Amino acid sequence: MKCSEVAALIEELAPPRGSDEGFRFGDPEAEVAKVMVAWMATLEAITAAVEAGCNLLIVHEELHYPYSHINPGLENFLCWPVNRARLVALARAGITVYRAHGMLDRFCILDDFGKALNLPEPTVAEGYFRIYDVQPTPVVQVVERAKQRLKLPHLRVTGALDNMVQRIGLPWGGL
Repeated sequence: MKCSEVAALIEELAPPRGSDEGFRFGDPEAEVAKVMVAWMATLEAITAAVEAGCNLLIVHEELHYPYSHINPGLENFLCWPVNRARLVALARAGITVYRAHGMLDRFCILDDFGKALNLPEPTVAEGYFRIYDVQPTPVVQVVERAKQRLKLPHLRVTGALDNMVQRIGLPWGGL
């Protein structure tokens, strides 16, 4: 199966593909050995793909800093060392990168994020947002649970940590 055929499957499951999605690097016509899915094409994710023998990396976030959708020319991003390092690592390994952002938000990420947080079934599930009713819980406990469930060392919070939470809302793109 070719990278382009894997992309076609994704695009069939979660249409339409946005202008900020699609192949970001590599050969769409390459035969797929193995696929790795990652949130971002960090150097760690690229290294893991190489070690696992993957030559197709499907990512949610953009390949370059700063966000390149508005003016995607590579000349604007090669001055960033992290961008050059990523491109060199991808080129050396022969990895093709495909970005699926809004498609996957609509298809599964929003619901899967609620599951990852071990939230109950949403009481409101409309369009691009979910609202969950939960037992009254202090913000600090909600934050600690989220950090544990998502294996995050830090989580930014505003407001009083002793406020009680009864509803949790997840908006599309608000992860």
